[in-house]
Amino acid sequence: MNLTQAPISKESPRRMNFYLTIPIDPSVTAPFDRLKENVPEIRDTSFRNPHLTLGYYPNIPESLARPIAAALEDVRFHSFGVTLKGLRRYLHKKTHHPCFLWVGLKHNVHFNALRQRLDSIVRKIAGLPSEKNKFSPHVGLARLSGAPPSPELVKLLEDYSLHKFAACQAKSFAFVETSPQEGEPQLIRHATVRLVDAPPKPARRRPLSPKARVAPARPARPAAPSAAQLARVAAGYAPDAGEAPASGFPASRPRDPRQNRGKRKDRRELVLDGPRRPY
Repeated sequence: MNLTQAPISKESPRRMNFYLTIPIDPSVTAPFDRLKENVPEIRDTSFRNPHLTLGYYPNIPESLARPIAAALEDVRFHSFGVTLKGLRRYLHKKTHHPCFLWVGLKHNVHFNALRQRLDSIVRKIAGLPSEKNKFSPHVGLARLSGAPPSPELVKLLEDYSLHKFAACQAKSFAFVETSPQEGEPQLIRHATVRLVDAPPKPARRRPLSPKARVAPARPARPAAPSAAQLARVAAGYAPDAGEAPASGFPASRPRDPRQNRGKRKDRRELVLDGPRRPY
């Protein structure tokens, strides 16, 4: 589809159809040309500007195009990647035969957040109610003749209904208007907003495996008193400096008597001439 800049117009009573789109690289849709070679229903594949359609807003006064475009230009959002998934078709309202071939998207939280934000802005300014039928964002591939589906088309839809296609990067979005022309309709661009670059994601630290985890070191137990130490204590001598007491507990450092006032003595504090009952 052709994209041209919207002409400046003060007032216009006409009502037009508007779209919210995300331009994508033409190389993303190139692999679909090979899939469409053997389908007789395909009538037109001349999509010179492939895009991802976020929303469709019919029958809006053309005078509201500038207020909507100005509100959309104030939106700030980061760029993100999307993955095309699932080949689909639209049915004609009267004949209920396939009339349009398109590919959908894999679920993406960033895309849904951007679409919900832009959709609320357009509907609030245009005075449109909330959509009753859920709109399916898509990338248009080809127009069909509207005839009953052939076995080739049915097989193509069945084989690629859940297939994941190429991935692309969403770098901007546009608010466009369709202008009826012979052949391919022309898209008139009213606003184009570039998405800012997303900040780099912090590196995720992988948890250590159970084998790599180091257990905390346990404090070493004091050495048991030797027979010589026990003999010296029994004879009434104090242990040498650096030796463990006869009880086997580490010697406690002297404390201020005022700190122990009104408190029970520590059970681990033992006298050298033998244990006594604690108070």
